[in-house]
Amino acid sequence: DYAAAVADAKAAGYAIQAAEAVSEASRLDSEGLVNQGTAGIANSAAAVAQARANVMGATASAMGAQAEIESTRADISAAQANLVTSQRQTESAQQAVSVAEDGVRSAEANLAVAQSQVNLAETEYKRNRELLEAGAISRRQFDQSESLVQQQRSLVQSAFATVTNARDLVNQRKADLAAQRARVLAAKAAVQLSEAKLRVAQSKATSSTANVQVAEAQVAAARQSLVAAKGKLVQSEGTGQTAAANTVRVSQTEAARDQALARIQTAKAAVDNAKLDLAHTRIYAPKSGQLGRRTAQIGAEAQANVPLVSLVPSGEVYVTANFKETQTHRIKPGDRVEIEVDGLPTGPLEGKVESIASATGSTFTLLPPDNATGNFVKVVQRIPVKIAFVHPEDAARVRVGMSVTAIIRVGS
Repeated sequence: DYAAAVADAKAAGYAIQAAEAVSEASRLDSEGLVNQGTAGIANSAAAVAQARANVMGATASAMGAQAEIESTRADISAAQANLVTSQRQTESAQQAVSVAEDGVRSAEANLAVAQSQVNLAETEYKRNRELLEAGAISRRQFDQSESLVQQQRSLVQSAFATVTNARDLVNQRKADLAAQRARVLAAKAAVQLSEAKLRVAQSKATSSTANVQVAEAQVAAARQSLVAAKGKLVQSEGTGQTAAANTVRVSQTEAARDQALARIQTAKAAVDNAKLDLAHTRIYAPKSGQLGRRTAQIGAEAQANVPLVSLVPSGEVYVTANFKETQTHRIKPGDRVEIEVDGLPTGPLEGKVESIASATGSTFTLLPPDNATGNFVKVVQRIPVKIAFVHPEDAARVRVGMSVTAIIRVGS
C-alpha cells in the first residue's frame, strides 16, 4: 500500500510539474508585463516624489540663502555703525591727549615759576640770616623769611606732583587712543568680513534659484513618465486573465497531489507503528555487567513485573560488613580495611570504608522488630558498612555473595 501510494504521488507530481510548466510560462509572461508596468509606475512615482523633494530642498536653500543675505546686510550695517562710533571715539581720545599734553605744559610752567620763587626766597633767607647775625633786623623778620621759604618749597612740591599727574594722564590718554585705534581696525575688519559673507550668500542664492528651476523641470518630466507607465499597466492586466485560467488548472492538479500525499502519510504511520512493535521485541539492560540466574526461555512471552534474568553490574562490586552498633562509633569513611575472602586464600585484599548506613539492617527487613509490645529483650543491632576495593583487579576476582572477613584499621 505504501509503495502504491508513493507511485500515485509521483505520478501526480509529474502531472503537476507539466501543468505548472505550462501555467508558469503563461504566468511569467503576464507577471513580467504586470511587473514591468508596476515597476514603471513605482519608478515614475518615486521620480516624481524625488523631484518634488528636490524642488522643496532647492526652495528651502534659496530661502535660507535670502535669509543669510538679510542677516549679513544687518551685520554690515551694525559693523559700519560700530566703525563710525569707533572713529568718533578715536577723535575724542585724540582731543583728550592734546588737552592732557596742554595740562603737562601748563604744570611744567607752574613748576618753573615755583622753583624761581623758591630760589628768590632762599636768597632772601640767607641775606636775612646775615642781617640777623649783624643785628640789622629783628628775629621776627627773620622768622617771616624762613616761613616764606617753607611755603615756596611746599608750592614747588605741589607743582611737581601736578606735573607728574599730568604726565600720567597723558600716558593714560595715549593708551586709550591706541586701544581706540585698535577698535577702529577691528571694526574695519568686521565690515570687510561681513561684505565677503554677503557676496558668498548672494552667490548661494543665485545657485539655489537655478536649482529650483531644474527641479521643477524634473517634476514635469517625472509626471509624464508616470502617465506612460499607467498606460502600460492597463495593457498588461489583459494578459493576466489568461494566466489566471492556467492557475485554476494547476490548483486542480495540486488537489490530486494532496490526496496522494495524504495516502503516503497514512502508509508512513503504519510503517512507524511496525517499527515501534519491532523495537518492543528487544529489552536492554540498564548497565553493563554479567548475567546470573536466567528464568526466560526461548519462545516465552515476557510479562510485566516478572524477572527474566539477574544482572551483576561490572566494576561495582563492594563488601557489606555488618558491624555491631557498639563498634561503629570509631569507624569513619576513608579508613583502611583488610579484606580476607574465603574463596581467595592468596591473602588479604586492600579496601577502604566508603560509607556507613543510616539505619540498622533489621530496620529494612520484611517484618521489622517492634519494641513497644512490653516483652522487650535488648539485642545488639548490626549496622551495614560499605567497603570498596582499592584495586579494580581485586574487585574483578570477587563474586557476589562470597563470605569475607573485614578488619578495619581505625584512624588509618
